[in-house]
Order: sequence, then C-alpha cells, then structure tokens
Amino acid sequence: MPPPNIERFEVLIVDDEPETCDVLSEHCRSRGLDASVAQDGRGAIAAIERSPARYSVIITDLHMPGADGFEVLKSARAANPSAYVVMMTGYATIDSALRAVRAGAYDYLPK
Repeated sequence: MPPPNIERFEVLIVDDEPETCDVLSEHCRSRGLDASVAQDGRGAIAAIERSPARYSVIITDLHMPGADGFEVLKSARAANPSAYVVMMTGYATIDSALRAVRAGAYDYLPK
C-alpha cells in the first residue's frame, strides 16, 4: 500500500528485456504506482510524444535496438522537462554515466 500523501504519478519502464520490465513494473505496482511498459526506445518515444505530461518518471535501458536510452532521454526532456529520467544499463561506464547526467538524466544505475 502506498504511503498516504504520495502524489499519484505514472512510471514508464523501457527495456528490451521482458523480465526486467516485469520486475520493475511489479515493483512499482506493489508500491501503489501506475506503471506502463515499452519494449523498445521507439515505442517509448511514441508514448512520450502522445502524452507528454503522462509520465513523471521514466526508467530506461541504455542499450536497445532502434532507439537507445539517450534518444529516449532526449525525447522525454523535450516533451516534459519536469519528468525524472533514470538510465540503467548492464554496460555501465564512467563516460556513459557522465553523458547521461549531462544530458539531463536524474540518475544512472548499473543493472
């Protein structure tokens, strides 16, 4: 059950690994949050552009086919600058972490 006084917001989870999407969405829902899933960057960008204010938090993988996490980040920041974008990757490097934060990511997490 979510804590009282928590503002309702929706999380968009973007990853090409279905298991990761399932785990993260279940975690969000268990905390009383709404969660949507996009299986790739192009789907995430389309969802963000359809409803720019819908997602308060976007958790995106860095390496995906089609559009990568940096493209999702760029789209999210352009559509809704107040959204928090968290980048995650199984291939974390200092360079990509710095690039992500400089581009406006709220956080950068290794998987």
